[in-house]
Amino acid sequence: MQDKVLNIYLTGFMGSGKSSVGRKLSKSISWDFIDLDEFIERKENAKINEVFKFKGEKYFRDLEYNVLLDISKLKGYVVSLGGGTFCFEENILLIKESGKVIWLKCPLSEVYNRIKSHSERPLANNRQSFENLYYYRLNFYKRADFSVENFNKSIGKCTQEIIFILKLRGYI
Repeated sequence: MQDKVLNIYLTGFMGSGKSSVGRKLSKSISWDFIDLDEFIERKENAKINEVFKFKGEKYFRDLEYNVLLDISKLKGYVVSLGGGTFCFEENILLIKESGKVIWLKCPLSEVYNRIKSHSERPLANNRQSFENLYYYRLNFYKRADFSVENFNKSIGKCTQEIIFILKLRGYI
């Protein structure tokens, strides 16, 4: 049997269900939940897109890393990562040292349909840029410890599959 993990991190593209599944998963296994983007928004008192716009991506990525550094010292958390968090080597190393990573896989057409009407997601305004970013990030998401399809199924069903895998592998 493997050692129990410190934290469970959910990664995947925007609209893949990380926050919804993360909340359900944390309740189901009685762990605390952190939505990384929401945490950063509270800390900055601004939306993620505003932080990018007014302070720049470097500022945001440095902040994101420092928040992850603090989270990595905790135990028993389900953490919903931002869509780009797992696309930086220093973040990947920190995350993998402090827990297990689950990639919520969802087809491009589905994530696009889920978020295209959200005005706070400016990346969805340009379909080609959105697609390019999606395919670029796939290479990073593939480095997760395992993946679960999150397409055409309920949040509950996706959560049950994750719990089954976590128990099977001795992580919880």
